[in-house]
Amino acid sequence: MTNERMPISRFEDFTSNLYFQHKVSIPHSKFYTHCHNDYEIIFFVSGSGSYQIEEKIYSLNKYDLIITKPWNYHNIDINTNEKYDRYDILITPDSQITPLLDKLLDKFEVINCSNIPIIIDCFKKMDIYKEHLTKEDFKILLNNLLTEVCYNLLINDSLVTQDHDPTSKVIEDALAYINKNLFTIKDIKEVCDYIFISENHFFRLFKEEMKVSPKKYITSKRLLYAQKLLRNGEHPTVIFEKCGFNNYISFYQRYVDFFGYPPSEETTKN
Repeated sequence: MTNERMPISRFEDFTSNLYFQHKVSIPHSKFYTHCHNDYEIIFFVSGSGSYQIEEKIYSLNKYDLIITKPWNYHNIDINTNEKYDRYDILITPDSQITPLLDKLLDKFEVINCSNIPIIIDCFKKMDIYKEHLTKEDFKILLNNLLTEVCYNLLINDSLVTQDHDPTSKVIEDALAYINKNLFTIKDIKEVCDYIFISENHFFRLFKEEMKVSPKKYITSKRLLYAQKLLRNGEHPTVIFEKCGFNNYISFYQRYVDFFGYPPSEETTKN
């Protein structure tokens, strides 16, 4: 396995348990398929492209709001011939907003807000407050605005949910099996045997549709679960087997490759 760190977005503002970024991109911007332990909200203002969450692919439209839950692999594919404008907010699981996000995720992943002007206004206010307030004051208003966004989506009876295109049935079945047996899978052959496909064919198909190798998909999710356990106070030498690694040395090396620091430093970064 090659040494691949998770592509960390460089956000303009860090406010407690929220990461906020409003970006207007030039053409030819590239994004990598990734997953993390945070919820993510993207509010798509302009441009064209698609957004993939695990096996579901959504065509993006003006004023689409996307919610991605922790652990879900996702990627935004922007038409490189156009500029695009989007808000991107990461929300840690311990945030006061996450119960509201869970309620929304029971209803949709992608919703169009063109007919909900109050949602659009909330995001515009974020720019104003970011420009004129201190970071601490901005944190307070950002929390309030996100809470307002969530409640307005929960009480709205005319939400227009976005349909998605699926990946192939082979990949859909493979993902279901992998996520059900994430910590016990010994090798990729086990998955291939379950879905009756050759390893070479499966690798090519998975990489083509998921934009990531099967091994990296599995290892990344195991490492993110390990990170969660470490941040909850568990010891690195205790949790590696829970996360599907054969030995501590292998776990340690993968952790450093992925995050850029050893597991022992995790609690100091929390």
